[in-house]
Amino acid sequence: MPCPNGVDIPGIFSVWNNVSLYDTDPKSNGNLRQIREKGNGADRCVGCGACEAACPQHLSIIEMLQTAWTELNAD
Repeated sequence: MPCPNGVDIPGIFSVWNNVSLYDTDPKSNGNLRQIREKGNGADRCVGCGACEAACPQHLSIIEMLQTAWTELNAD
């Protein structure tokens, strides 16, 4: 996890995938709760690009991360 700001990128994507695959409520997800409690949410992302430079799949992590975080925190 190359994020210099401590964003739990794999954790957020894992929760996002599970919520999407199993059509569950993110509010009931314990892993998302832990990410929030530890302060490792995507709200810490400053868009530095370190994650994208290190990504072997060349994903648009910054954009995807913001989308995931917005969806996971929607009311």
